[in-house]
Amino acid sequence: MKSTSHIGFWIVLALVGIFVVPFFVPAEILLTSLKREQASITRVFGDHYTGEIIKAANVAHSLVFGVTGVQAGLNDLQHSQDDMRLAHQVGSTVATFFAFEADSKVRALSVQLYSVILRIIVLLAWLLILLPFVIAVVFDGFQMRHVKFASLGHQNPTAFSLGFHVTILLCAVPLLSIIVPTYVVTPLFMPFWVIATALPFSFAIRHTQPIFTR
Repeated sequence: MKSTSHIGFWIVLALVGIFVVPFFVPAEILLTSLKREQASITRVFGDHYTGEIIKAANVAHSLVFGVTGVQAGLNDLQHSQDDMRLAHQVGSTVATFFAFEADSKVRALSVQLYSVILRIIVLLAWLLILLPFVIAVVFDGFQMRHVKFASLGHQNPTAFSLGFHVTILLCAVPLLSIIVPTYVVTPLFMPFWVIATALPFSFAIRHTQPIFTR
């Protein structure tokens, strides 16, 4: 599989998962998961930084789904109490049931969209904190690559491909974590994930072919 196809596969899977999950997980469970996640963020970052993270998530959610009218559209899709009474009077129990189910799915999608934004903000916060380590990993990889050139070491294309694809696979972990509704991954997983991802990434850089730097 080509690198672009590999990356595209995980991105498409994540995007599809964002909209598929609310159809299988009730809004109440997603809301409970969101509250647990916020409590977990507070335990890791503290009250002050959690407040900043939630504030940033609220702003991002407003810009992405508020200004664009997506959230307003979702709100309009839900039936009012008058609509439900009318459905019960002129329709049937089945019609009322499906109206309730439709409203539940719309509420679940609303909670899911906010949860995704919050998780992205948490990931960005961790990437900012761990940026010096990431820079050090990249620098070390290129330095080891130069050592290989100086010592006439062999640049193995297979080793590069393997290391790069493993890196892509590991990068899919936080990408997929933003759509997980019921299993809350502690924010503390990020440092361990970065360390685990840094090893194959540095390995891939060491075996990058000369053509990429000419």
